[in-house]
Amino acid sequence: TYVGYLTYRREGNARFGYDNRWRDFYSIGGAWNLHKEDFLADSDIFDNLKLRASYGKSGNANISLNQYQALLAYDADYAGQGAVYTSTFGNSDLSWETNYSFDVAVDFGMFDGKLAGSFGYYHRDSEDLLLDVPLSLTTGFSEQTRNIGSVKNSGVELELNYNVISSEDFNFSIGGNLAT
Repeated sequence: TYVGYLTYRREGNARFGYDNRWRDFYSIGGAWNLHKEDFLADSDIFDNLKLRASYGKSGNANISLNQYQALLAYDADYAGQGAVYTSTFGNSDLSWETNYSFDVAVDFGMFDGKLAGSFGYYHRDSEDLLLDVPLSLTTGFSEQTRNIGSVKNSGVELELNYNVISSEDFNFSIGGNLAT
């Protein structure tokens, strides 16, 4: 009647400098199948009733390659002679964007599979967002990728599905979800 999981991983990404390349990520979660407990075993209403929750840390590295490095390019000329110029401004402090997510929900199925759904709450904190920040054009560049800012998202979600017709030859159901 109980389900649990725990995950851990250590990720490295060459999009970041050596000192910021590796991060530890994890998640933990569990569920309680209430419909399998003695107090609901003989229920004529619930076919499925589950309480579940999870918490975890994940990372985002969705940026272009070599953004942490100040790079030179050799594909220009000056007065007919080969020229070298700085092609990437670089940011040696660039690191993972980090997300912390929590959710708790109740899943249910009722009346021999006629009505099913879920009601849940979620909360997510995102830190060290990877964003392109405008620079003074006197630097020779218009922007630089940096870890800047944070975002908090939270809300509730409701999902319902009603099986109007369920037969061997034809199935028809109506469903929908609502989220804030």
